[in-house]
Amino acid sequence: MATATKEALLKTVQPHASDGGNKVTVVGVGQVGMACVFSIMSQRISSDVCLVDCMEDKLKGEMLDLQHGSLFLKNCKVAASTGKYFRLQFHLTLNLRQSRKYFILIR
Repeated sequence: MATATKEALLKTVQPHASDGGNKVTVVGVGQVGMACVFSIMSQRISSDVCLVDCMEDKLKGEMLDLQHGSLFLKNCKVAASTGKYFRLQFHLTLNLRQSRKYFILIR
C-alpha cells in the first residue's frame, strides 16, 4: 500500500544521473565553487573531484569538509592542490574572466 501511495504521489521526471567516470576540476573554492562541487558530488555526476585555489588554508579546510561529508556518498574521491605543480586544461568554463585570473595565478 505504501508503494502504491508513493507511485500515485511521486512521478519520475528524469532518470537518475549515472555515476560518471570522469574527473572534474573546480577552480576556486569560494561559495559558488563549493556549491558546484557539492552539486556534482550529490548528483553523482563525477566520482572524482579536484579542487584548485591559491589560498592553501581555505583549500585544505574545504577539502577536509568534503572528504568527511563524502563518507555518505558512494565512491567519491576528493583531492586538492594549489595548482603549482601541474597544468590545467580548461574544457568548460562558466565565467571566462575569472578562469583567466586563476590561470594567471597558477602559472
